[in-house]
Amino acid sequence: MKNYFCYKQPDKIKTDRHNLERTAYKICEFTYDWEYWIDPDGDYVYVSPSCERITGYRADEFYKNPKLLKTFIHPDDLALLEEYHRESLDTGKSLSLDFRITTRSGDERWINHVWQPVYDSDGNYLGRRGSNRDITLRKQMEEDILKAKKLESLGKLAGGIAHDFNNLLTSITGNICLAQMELDPESAASGLLREAEKASVRTKDLTARLITFSRGGEPVKKVISIEDLVNDCVSSMLSDFSIACEINISDDIRSGEIDEQQMKQVIHNIIINAWEAMTGKGTVKVYCENVTVGEEDALTLKKGEYVKISIKDQGPGISEENLTSIFDPYFSTKEMGAEKGMGLGLAVCHSIVKKHDGLIVVESELGSGATFFIYLPATTAKRPSETGFKRAGQAPGAKRLEVDSQSSIVNSQYSIKRVLVMDDEEMIRKLSILMLDRLGYNAEVAVDGAEAVELYKKAKKSGEPFDVVILDLTNAIGMGGREAVQRLLEIDPDIKAIISSGYSNDPIMSNPSAYGFKGVLSKPYTSDELSMVLNSMIGESS
Repeated sequence: MKNYFCYKQPDKIKTDRHNLERTAYKICEFTYDWEYWIDPDGDYVYVSPSCERITGYRADEFYKNPKLLKTFIHPDDLALLEEYHRESLDTGKSLSLDFRITTRSGDERWINHVWQPVYDSDGNYLGRRGSNRDITLRKQMEEDILKAKKLESLGKLAGGIAHDFNNLLTSITGNICLAQMELDPESAASGLLREAEKASVRTKDLTARLITFSRGGEPVKKVISIEDLVNDCVSSMLSDFSIACEINISDDIRSGEIDEQQMKQVIHNIIINAWEAMTGKGTVKVYCENVTVGEEDALTLKKGEYVKISIKDQGPGISEENLTSIFDPYFSTKEMGAEKGMGLGLAVCHSIVKKHDGLIVVESELGSGATFFIYLPATTAKRPSETGFKRAGQAPGAKRLEVDSQSSIVNSQYSIKRVLVMDDEEMIRKLSILMLDRLGYNAEVAVDGAEAVELYKKAKKSGEPFDVVILDLTNAIGMGGREAVQRLLEIDPDIKAIISSGYSNDPIMSNPSAYGFKGVLSKPYTSDELSMVLNSMIGESS
């Protein structure tokens, strides 16, 4: 089907070149898109002024050089464009193609190109019309959405692996602790076990990163002073590393509704990367300012008020090919290994900021360092008073249970006789009995929440109630800890329940009191950590 061009006036149809130019001028002179018309000989008849806004080249330059377009099309897309033009001529159809150009200033832009041959009412070929739209922002948003879906998929996988691995690690760590109790602390075997325990601690940190990256790392937000957050984070790093740091924070900087610990992790990871990039030499500069994001800004953010944190280093910079992969999981330019790059730091940062409805981007040129920009939604809400739940095991005045390595006698002024543990993993149940027995407690175990509720009822009715209940958050067999504690609170409103999980960053782990729990036990845990959380329950009841 041929495309016909007609410019209509009363009683006549004009299709000569003069009227084609005049029509193109009237229609296209003020369009936002870059329009052009090429005659049958391949010369430009008309080029709209928007060409300069999009490409950096003026209309008269296209008139002088009909092949100018081919000089700044991305080399990988040129053959595709030429094939597209041949197909359009053969079929006579108006087709669409996306390709890249390099503007006069050196920027890469995406163009949506529509091109079609044009004929007059008698079927004579008049040339071809082209329409070009700058779709760079749309392409960036599509890439961000694709990356977000990719990260979400990887996050779900990472979270599941980390959760299961933490269960295994709990058994490993717990049995190492029990084995150490049976040995002379000065023996060679005890020293080897201590090294194994150190490795377990490092592994625990890695799984914590995986969980933060995964869907299990949902932030628990509260209104926080961004100024205090940045100052505290940088100050703590200055005490641990030889980092030269400059901080510049606007006097009127707004607060943000964020998860303080997660956001500290973001700033920590970026500054450590900067320090490593500079090999310990140079200055990291941190800026905080209020910004307003509008529709005209090329940012994949909702319009509104944000706090912008900029972290700039004086390192060698990041290559263009690496910039697109910098937030991908397990991407790293460092050597990989337990003591080297894990490739998770920036992926975790991306995940955390995204879950705060924010944005993290990086700008860099080789030889000029790199700058990370973090955009966080600003809030006018006031900060809450510093009250609320204290994590079990960290409560003021909590007493630590001292365990004699050659006996099972608990040396404490307090004593808990009965502890109920619910977990769907058999190895965790067996380990719990061994550890609690070694610490001097009478332990019973349940496979799921329903069984735990029945055991608790039975014990309470018999006059020998459980003093503390430890409930696993998730349960593959039946009822999990979240539902079980609600059933138990109906039986005993004063129940002392501890939540335990490998999902250390789940909201219920960060704010257990909101769900009816009075303590937290993150997997994997040692016998020392177990005794501390139980001791906090004793101190509370005394």
